[in-house]
Amino acid sequence: MILFLKASDQQIVDFYKDVRDALSGKEYRIMYPQSDDISSNIDIIRKERSDDKGNEMWFPLMMGYFDNSPYAKTIKA
Repeated sequence: MILFLKASDQQIVDFYKDVRDALSGKEYRIMYPQSDDISSNIDIIRKERSDDKGNEMWFPLMMGYFDNSPYAKTIKA
């Protein structure tokens, strides 16, 4: 959603501070998935998220989400 808010760096940092404060006193974990081959991982995800005829469903939606976000439109200009 940050792409649609066009948040500044400081607003993003403040958002995560607010999240930290909201979770204070609660048990939580932050996980960071790491991959040596992101391209292959995305290819697998694209295949897994296709309909029974092999038509990609997820990737075009994600690309539309990114391409149409106010942030993307700003950096394209």
